[in-house]
Amino acid sequence: MKSSTLRIGLWGVLLSALPVPAIASGGASGVQSLDLAATSPTVVAGAPVQFFDRSSDEPTSWEWDFSFEVGVPAVDSREQNPVWTFADAGTWAVRLEACNIAGCGVLVKSVDVVPPCNLAPDLVLSSLVVADAQSFEACHTISAGTGFSIVNPGQAVFRAGRTVAFGDGFSVVAGGSLRVEIDPVLDVP
Repeated sequence: MKSSTLRIGLWGVLLSALPVPAIASGGASGVQSLDLAATSPTVVAGAPVQFFDRSSDEPTSWEWDFSFEVGVPAVDSREQNPVWTFADAGTWAVRLEACNIAGCGVLVKSVDVVPPCNLAPDLVLSSLVVADAQSFEACHTISAGTGFSIVNPGQAVFRAGRTVAFGDGFSVVAGGSLRVEIDPVLDVP
């Protein structure tokens, strides 16, 4: 199985080709070079994502199946660049059949869909003393400032999707420890 990261602007999404034979017939006729891409770096269950046909050979019709199963054909969209919302997290097989006057070609790729972040979007911390092990998590941003201290033997872990910011009055006293993790998977709607 071959995997590649497709990049559109600054975003990329991992799509893995599945071993499904192309349906194009007649040698070099029809759409031979198929490709597809998505607009989001992370495909999130319940959030719309736009898919793009990047095929060559000038296709004139499209059939997209966003829950493809071998032997169970379905057409979810006939648009060239449809928007789709996956209801559930998991790995989904996306099938694109693109056709032109000479014939059709088929491409199937897997798309990993993550669950939406179930944490608070942002977390603001102040007037807190950490003297033991504590974790703080937010989908987007954690801000710690005035009166937030980590003292011996305190250990704090900050995990956020985008940013951890420290303002005036934040302190880590000798013997205290701080770990910061930026995890883009959290940065979802």
